[in-house]
Amino acid sequence: MEAIIKYLYPDIAYNHSMRNFLHRLFHNKTVFTIANIIFWLGLGSLLLTDPFRLAVGGSLLTLVTGSYLLYTGLSPKIANGMAQPSLSRTLAVIFGLVATVVAILVLINTLSNGIPTRRRAVREKLTAAARGYTLLDLRDLGLREIPPEVWKLEHLISLDVSDNRLKALPPEIARLTNLETLRLDGNRLESLPPEIGQLTHLKWLDLDDNRLTTLPPEFAHLQSLTHLQIQYNRWTAFPNVILELPNLEQLFLAGNRLGELPLPITQRAEAGALDLWYKPYASRLDWATISVIGFTFVLPVILSWGLDRWWARREYAQRQAAQQGNEVFMISPLFRGETLFVVCTLSAISLFVFIVALNGPQTGITMNAGVGIPLLFAPLIVGGLIFALRHSGMVILSAESVTLQRMGREQRVRYNDVVALRSRSNPLIAALLIRGEGRTLRIPRMVENLPRLTDIVFARVPPAVRDAALEKTVR
Repeated sequence: MEAIIKYLYPDIAYNHSMRNFLHRLFHNKTVFTIANIIFWLGLGSLLLTDPFRLAVGGSLLTLVTGSYLLYTGLSPKIANGMAQPSLSRTLAVIFGLVATVVAILVLINTLSNGIPTRRRAVREKLTAAARGYTLLDLRDLGLREIPPEVWKLEHLISLDVSDNRLKALPPEIARLTNLETLRLDGNRLESLPPEIGQLTHLKWLDLDDNRLTTLPPEFAHLQSLTHLQIQYNRWTAFPNVILELPNLEQLFLAGNRLGELPLPITQRAEAGALDLWYKPYASRLDWATISVIGFTFVLPVILSWGLDRWWARREYAQRQAAQQGNEVFMISPLFRGETLFVVCTLSAISLFVFIVALNGPQTGITMNAGVGIPLLFAPLIVGGLIFALRHSGMVILSAESVTLQRMGREQRVRYNDVVALRSRSNPLIAALLIRGEGRTLRIPRMVENLPRLTDIVFARVPPAVRDAALEKTVR
């Protein structure tokens, strides 16, 4: 292993310690970012596969985060070196306390059977079906095989085992002779047993998103079948056994590249006797899902990152221009990148929903939703923009005046015109209040090197104003 490292990284060949190599490697910002993204995507995919796992795992993550925030707020050493240590500690305590309380309440509710586990959900559904229910819904429960108790429920009319991990359908399926609806989509089926032909009452069969390449000859016995979905499988040729289903009314073949379909199928579709969903040589990619992910996640990430970089360069240029004979104190941004990401995400979702609502008959999204969701997000978008703007800007101290540039406007007060000065210790309000004739400057607490700025302002205002401010501070 060391020889490989020396070959790939000759500049660190002198270092024979794997620990030091990994330490240097993960101190690289790009490597750390990639590793961090992979970790959180993996953790998210693990938690999102099960509601119980999501509730417990999310509560534990929130509890750890809240505990760390509380520790950060209660420990004075952690906040040392920050621009505003008192404000940072106060916010850490508030958010840490809220996160901890919420995590504990959710965890207690989950562990007290508030959210059932998969095993318990399967048991409850089987018990209900055994009492005479004709519908059994076992979808998205992580099943690798169908429970044997299902084959005793011969009275079932509908069985849904979609979005599981089934690799095979057992021959016992033939016992459910009263089935009219069978959903097997979203599994890993590679073939169907011949016994499926004994379901003579079956009308609806969904086999989407599996690994099927053929259908058994016994499939032709499903003479009552009217609805068949075999989209997104691994067909290399059209299964001709479908031609022997005379009552078929709907056939879904999208996501397969079968070329031209047999003439009997196309003739029935042209005559209106068959509702056919298929495009020859169509791509297997789900462009609808890709567009949703790209529009509501990828685009906001790129846009917020670009806006953050542009904003930082703009502030740097403004600072360089303002430093000509002046002293400049920048207002430190607070969660600007995160805020811009939230604003861009909500804006993209609002625009996407509105565009989709314009094609309501095809998408199923009404215009009420297309207008209501943007209106619902509008206060959050505006609030996020105001939050980002308030935590940006600069304070310029020249020889004659103090200037506050913030939220796209500039306010200036001459030192000789200052009539009142007040320094505040409350971390949630302005740190320094400079009141002039007809104008008041509120210097935020997030300004960098606030003690030095305060000292300069106190030294340059009229002595009477300074003495009154100091007397008020002492009181």
